[in-house]
Amino acid sequence: MNETDALETMTRLRDASSIDSVEKLYAFHGNKSVGDGWQLYNAAKEFKRQGLGTHTRTWRFSSVNADYAVRDRCAFTL
Repeated sequence: MNETDALETMTRLRDASSIDSVEKLYAFHGNKSVGDGWQLYNAAKEFKRQGLGTHTRTWRFSSVNADYAVRDRCAFTL
């Protein structure tokens, strides 16, 4: 890393550590549209990735919140 790169990195770190608006956070600078956020998370795939429910029957899925009537801010698959 040369001096110019080091100074640029230092400046970016300094600027990122003291923001005056939430819109300046990294999460707001992505150019990918997420659309329906609930579609990004697949409970079955995530459980499988973590190995949950693969060796025992302790974990199971429930569709009790399929219409969001139980909890409007929770996923439809619990």
